[in-house]
Amino acid sequence: MRYYIRRDLNIFDGLNFRMLFLCAFAPLRELFSSRIFGTKGRRFGGEEHLIFIFLLLFSLPGMAQSNPDNLAHTLLWKISGKGAKSPSYLYGTMHTGDDRVFALQDSALIAFDSVNEFAMEINMDSIDNTAMASEMRLPEGQTLKQLLGDADYKLAGKCLMKSAGIPIFLLNTIRPIYVSVLITEGKQNKRDVLDTYFFKLAKKENKKIIGLEKAEDQMKLLMGISLDKQVSMLREGIHDYEAMKSSMEETTVDYSDADLNKLLRETQSDTSMGANFMEDFINKRNRVMANGIERVLRSGKTLFTAVGADHLPGQKGVISLLLKDGYIVNPVLSKNFLEAKDVKRRIK
Repeated sequence: MRYYIRRDLNIFDGLNFRMLFLCAFAPLRELFSSRIFGTKGRRFGGEEHLIFIFLLLFSLPGMAQSNPDNLAHTLLWKISGKGAKSPSYLYGTMHTGDDRVFALQDSALIAFDSVNEFAMEINMDSIDNTAMASEMRLPEGQTLKQLLGDADYKLAGKCLMKSAGIPIFLLNTIRPIYVSVLITEGKQNKRDVLDTYFFKLAKKENKKIIGLEKAEDQMKLLMGISLDKQVSMLREGIHDYEAMKSSMEETTVDYSDADLNKLLRETQSDTSMGANFMEDFINKRNRVMANGIERVLRSGKTLFTAVGADHLPGQKGVISLLLKDGYIVNPVLSKNFLEAKDVKRRIK
């Protein structure tokens, strides 16, 4: 059985917390800054952000009305119709710095270059790092060591150092959920995630950048997780460290296969979050994203949208919502894939 760091919105009694952050939550991974931990951050066009220390041309004409529950294996989708003179594009991302997610199909960058504007879950330039840092901290008077106890605090420190190379004392006042993410992400946290890559590429090409969501709205969802659940999730992760890392690897492989429906099924299969999880964390946000995309399309501009892959498939996914609103959405397939080093060279 696949193991996931439990995303406890209960998230943490069986739900794939890793998948939530990799394929549903985006630039929250980027919110930690050097001001929080005293570690060296990196720069996005002059502003310092930490990597969350803790998402053509060939399309199949007959696939426009694809069953959202049985989508073609591709991460890139072309949006047309409703009077649009040129197509826009939708891309499903995985919020990790692993080189495998940067092995883009060649048509992805051609599509990116062809549009006027770029949209992502959260516009990184709009983030108030000070406010976000405050939200990530434990309530006054509480520490991670107090919550975990001496033995588990020590074990968490070993896992954190092994995975990410970060001393746990730097995180002693940070909520457990973010410590879990760091342990899961490991040294990948030192690399740009795919969403940040597209963000930097858009800035380099002087494209207008649009945030489909607000950072504070994503934070509100995470802050709804009780500390008890966060502690439970962290404990499970550190006591089953190897299984957690194995699950992370399996998720990366599944994403590389571009099977969007499989990714979503994995998210849906665990019901421990209760009936509201899919509605609050996926479906409602899908509608917000689709509305944002459609606002741009109605303006006559063309758009490349990059959001977590979990948001694309399903009857309530972004692809389905665009189809229901009268747009044509075609899969863009390609047999040619670029090497990660060549993709990343575009922003150097």
